[in-house]
Amino acid sequence: MHFPTQTQTQPDSSHFIQQCGFIEMENMLNVKVFYCHYNTQYFNPDLFSEFGVDRPESVQGAVEKRQAEFLIGRYCAQQVLKHFKINALSIPVGTQRQPIWPQGVVASISHTDSIGMCALGIDNDTDFLGVDVERWLDLHTAAEIKQSIINIDEEHLLQSYSINDQYFSFEQLLTITFSAKETLFKALHKYVGQFFGFEAAEVVEFCANSKTISFVLTEHLSDELQQGMRFDCHFQVESDHIITLLSGQLAQQH
Repeated sequence: MHFPTQTQTQPDSSHFIQQCGFIEMENMLNVKVFYCHYNTQYFNPDLFSEFGVDRPESVQGAVEKRQAEFLIGRYCAQQVLKHFKINALSIPVGTQRQPIWPQGVVASISHTDSIGMCALGIDNDTDFLGVDVERWLDLHTAAEIKQSIINIDEEHLLQSYSINDQYFSFEQLLTITFSAKETLFKALHKYVGQFFGFEAAEVVEFCANSKTISFVLTEHLSDELQQGMRFDCHFQVESDHIITLLSGQLAQQH
């Protein structure tokens, strides 16, 4: 795995964090993304104190894998907050398990079992922000879960792109779509305040050159989010992962 980075931070002495730094995301000048490649084999609860991360009661009783994921997400958040010179002693957990960010901050956390990241922007420039990282789906898994991610029109569209585009297979396009819909949910959740499904947004365009996948809302989700609004989600391809990121201002959506 290789992520191009702006700066490289020295890994911690416990070997829990093995590589970390800032990712350069194209066309994302107002957003910073910090990632960590970590190994759960080296996790222990003392790392919360070592990294200066609060461990809420809801996390203390969780399995070690969940604790490690929480720790890496909050650690990434700490690093990107420091970049913006924002001091936050803790990032509380909301009633729907969402991070409660400092005033003026728009941010999002994602993780797999080996990568954690946090994207952050300032609300003067950014109304909404979401980030997601996923491992590539294999062909068998893609066939099993596709109906829970896309409708028949989206499937036909992705199939046409996989035939015409020699670079991406259908399962890769489905992975990008899945990740981008997760990103969209994170970015828009604060306006909706409750769960909404993948059927609420439909893929309408995919562009390998600009590394964007575009959605329109199929439902009225809130006063701010009307049916038919379009959102362009950026993606970055890695050898074994896909990263998707969505940010912007509502006034610029159409």
